[in-house]
Amino acid sequence: MKLKLLTLVGLIFAVGCTTSTSPKMERKARFTPMGTLPSGSWSAANKVARDGTVVGIAESERGHEAVRWRNGKMESLGDAIGENFSSFSPGISANGQVTLIQGKRGSGNEVSIWTQEGEKSGLMGLGDLKGGSFNSEGHAISADGSVVVGQSESAAKAEAFIWTKEQGMKALGFLPGGVNSVAYEVSADGRVVAGNSETNEGTVAFVWTEAQGMQKLPNLPGGRVSLAVACAVSAGAVIMAGGSTSAQSGSVYEAVMWKDGNAVALGDLPGGQYYSIVYDISGDGSIAVGESSTGITRPQVKADAWQDFQDVEAFIWDANNGMRNLKSVLEKDHGLDLSGWILISGEGISEDGKTIVGWGINPDGKDEGWIVSLP
Repeated sequence: MKLKLLTLVGLIFAVGCTTSTSPKMERKARFTPMGTLPSGSWSAANKVARDGTVVGIAESERGHEAVRWRNGKMESLGDAIGENFSSFSPGISANGQVTLIQGKRGSGNEVSIWTQEGEKSGLMGLGDLKGGSFNSEGHAISADGSVVVGQSESAAKAEAFIWTKEQGMKALGFLPGGVNSVAYEVSADGRVVAGNSETNEGTVAFVWTEAQGMQKLPNLPGGRVSLAVACAVSAGAVIMAGGSTSAQSGSVYEAVMWKDGNAVALGDLPGGQYYSIVYDISGDGSIAVGESSTGITRPQVKADAWQDFQDVEAFIWDANNGMRNLKSVLEKDHGLDLSGWILISGEGISEDGKTIVGWGINPDGKDEGWIVSLP
């Protein structure tokens, strides 16, 4: 704004000296609409945990609220914020125990973590960097929920941060010449952070570690301006992905993947202008999801307030097949009927690459989150 299928294995029944084996049932792809809150008309899914828990945002009678979806049921987390009921959830830990919540706090914004262990749950605000107006925005959380990254107002300006319970919120600084930076993703172990920063050359993607600080990631060649962002990091931080201007895209993003210090262009979907961006990748970096311009004509919806382009559709990418329209893959390769649906953006993907979440426009013309389960 990133459900698992059960396999029925063959069971062996021993009766005397004879055995019989039931045949294996092939898993099939599944598309599940996320639904809405009872008093709302729209929703969007952002990320997914290992156990299939999905987090995102949904409209309610009080505004829009952070929500959690699991086992086919949507649960509002809006009351936990305590103010304004204007919140959303940009992420969840891989173990599903810690949910990242962005909400209002007084005149500013504050990122919080909502933790559940068994039947107990609790909310903790993470504060902000000192020196600027009160404001913090969380974008990603580590696999165990112990590390959060994002952006906060500091004395220097808007600055990327990393938060841990032991050290609190720490500023990550800027690349040379920059006065603005933001952290969009963190590795599973919480040691590698990715995002973008202003520089003397423009806005570029960065990778940050405690040992080396903030380092520039290369842009794709040929862009009319310098503009890049890293939105996704593989579990081992070997691969990163996001968007960069290129010779093909000019002054907007083309989906890019960084590996071994090199930027690799991922292309775009046919139709529309040349624009694409990766929002998430699987744990090993072999599968990417995001959005790309296709020139599609569609009704305007409330979630367009967060969209830079209104003619985009969700894509799935892998090295063997390249970038493909996600809806087309589900219909042609997996036999699903998605009549009336427009899948706008793939926002998150599970570590194993089997579950994809995002949002789109349903057959009733409303924006709604969705969950795709792949075999």
